[in-house]
Amino acid sequence: MNADALIVIMVLSVFIFAAPAKMKWHVAFGLQLLTAIVTGWAAVDVLINNTGVLTVPFIWLIGIQVNLVIDSLSAFFILVVNFTAITGG
Repeated sequence: MNADALIVIMVLSVFIFAAPAKMKWHVAFGLQLLTAIVTGWAAVDVLINNTGVLTVPFIWLIGIQVNLVIDSLSAFFILVVNFTAITGG
């Protein structure tokens, strides 16, 4: 998993405010789908490959590297939240 994709999606979320009123839902749902694909890919990778833990360097904050850590329980709940967000969206 590449954390750059998550950062790009966060930056692209600014376009929700710039979109016309009739397109806001489509832009937001598209970003939601992209986020679900990126995070779901990492969650499935942890569950299928049985790697135990996936550590992804995310950002630097005050000189300290912040990592995203996904274990098997987190991966399961990521998939549950993604499914709930997409079907409820």
